[in-house]
Amino acid sequence: VVKTLIGSASITRESSVLPVAPGQRVFAGDRISAAGASYVGVTLHDDTRLAIGPGSEIVIREFEFNSSSYAGAIAISFLRGTARVITGIIAKHTPERVRFNTPTMTIGIRGTDFIVDLEEQP
Repeated sequence: VVKTLIGSASITRESSVLPVAPGQRVFAGDRISAAGASYVGVTLHDDTRLAIGPGSEIVIREFEFNSSSYAGAIAISFLRGTARVITGIIAKHTPERVRFNTPTMTIGIRGTDFIVDLEEQP
C-alpha cells in the first residue's frame, strides 16, 4: 500500500501507467517511479517499508506472504535513484527468501535497515 506521497509518481502495471495516490495498493510486477523532487512511501503486507527518493525507480518482482505462518518471499529490483528499506516479517522468519537487486549486485538480507543509492552510469 502507498502510505505517503510527496510530489508525483507513477506505477506501471502491465501496459498501463497509473498515477500514484496514498492508499493505493501495489502488486508484484509493479514498477514504481518517483518524479524529480518526489518521494513515495510504500508498506508491504509483511511490514517491509520502502522509501523511494526523487527520480528513482523500483520493480516489485515478487511478493508472497502468509500472515498465519509468516511464510513468504520478496524480490525487489532497484533500477535507478535512491531508496531506503526497512525489512519486515519475511526477513525475520525466512531471510533466505528475501532478495534485493541492483543492476550490478544482489543484497542478501538478515533483517535490517539499509539505503541504496545508484549512481548514473556513463
